Amino acid sequence: MEGLEEGRAEGAAEKALSVARSFLDEGIPPETVARCIGLPVEEVKALQKKV
Repeated sequence: MEGLEEGRAEGAAEKALSVARSFLDEGIPPETVARCIGLPVEEVKALQKKV
């Protein structure tokens, strides 16, 4: 049961990063992306550098 919950959490985190990448690709500022998705601004800015 614990493994299933952990897998779901990892999947949700991957989905959030995927959505953040899409927003960044559309030119939405990282601060806005972070606020809307609930990720730390630093994480979104790091993701932006990879995009």
